Amino acid sequence: MSSQGNGVSPFRRHAIPDIDVDDVRLWCAAGPSAPSASLAALIADVLDAEDRAGAEAGGVALRRLDEAITTGLLPVEHHGAVVHEMVDADRTVRGVVATISTSLADDRRLVPHEQTRQERECQLVQFQSACRYDVAPVLVAHAPSAALQTAVEQLAAGPPDLVAVIDEVTHRWWFPSDAERTPLRSAVATVGRLTVMDGHHRLAAARRRAAGLRTPVPLFAELVDEAALGMAAFDVIVDIEDPSGVRRSLDDVGKMTELAGVTKVSRPIAEEILVRLSRRWYSLVLEPAPNDGLTAQSVALPPSALLYERVLGPVFGVHDARSDRRLMSVPGRGDLGHIAAIADGATSSRCHDPDGHQPQDASRVAFVTRSPHVAEIADAARNGILMPPKSTFALPKPPPGLIVHERR
Repeated sequence: MSSQGNGVSPFRRHAIPDIDVDDVRLWCAAGPSAPSASLAALIADVLDAEDRAGAEAGGVALRRLDEAITTGLLPVEHHGAVVHEMVDADRTVRGVVATISTSLADDRRLVPHEQTRQERECQLVQFQSACRYDVAPVLVAHAPSAALQTAVEQLAAGPPDLVAVIDEVTHRWWFPSDAERTPLRSAVATVGRLTVMDGHHRLAAARRRAAGLRTPVPLFAELVDEAALGMAAFDVIVDIEDPSGVRRSLDDVGKMTELAGVTKVSRPIAEEILVRLSRRWYSLVLEPAPNDGLTAQSVALPPSALLYERVLGPVFGVHDARSDRRLMSVPGRGDLGHIAAIADGATSSRCHDPDGHQPQDASRVAFVTRSPHVAEIADAARNGILMPPKSTFALPKPPPGLIVHERR
């Protein structure tokens, strides 16, 4: 983890709103219940280009999206913010899709909670400079606002303009007219703290473009109530050489208890950390320490952050998770059998390491923490605490490609 400074923008301010619900140009699908094969192929191509980043990939994405609009694959043009609803098995989340100024991040009214990689930032700057479209918004959580909640509920009172079911999540969008957006204009001004929940590299790249232009730029974003949004932690897998030595080291940082006789191990809901080592599950409860779980600003850290601070750093010497190739991250959802299989070496994984390399055959240890709360992530971020990349992910989050933003 690291702390971030409180620097103020070094360049002059351009007159763009902090949160703009009017000067937004969107291209949308025509209302499918699921993306067509052609639209799904477009989205996959553009996301692949963005993943490769760079100016050449940006040019490819630009041509594909220009063609999609010309041929009617994205036929609906809409000016202004839209209301978006996401419904999964656990929750309903409504948000406002609009643009926000990068000046909010310069003044720390908008803060990230995860670190980024400079190389990726620079590649995305080239991509964004070559492609004037954004296919996915930065997901931003705001402190609860009764005024904004009321405005969103009013706009979503009628039938939606676009519905899609993607990966068992139902998405609905409402495209209000200029007059119908009137409640939003005053309501968005009431939101408190803003915390990035997904899209950290997109934000960082936009800030780099703004610095180059010496003026703030608008950022495609979706604002959701932090009380409604869900979060989960990535499970962390580490390549190791000496399992018995790892076991002894873990005994030094907390109480390790083997979960022998437990027929089914469930994901933790308390502060314990589950450990998969040598084909066995353990419960690790960290030993109390001076100011345990507190930063210099006395802010409690979520367990996923404590894992790096108290375990991965001292035991494994992980000082920069962005470049340590021993680490792999797997989205922390569902049954633990998949994680056990990866740790036991029974399967390759869809893990993420900093450079996309697949893990080599080796002994492994896996760590599983409880899902963090959005409010505790926001508190830590507000106090300058940055967690490593692939620490958390939002549930649910906006799908890419059905709503495309065209930058001015």
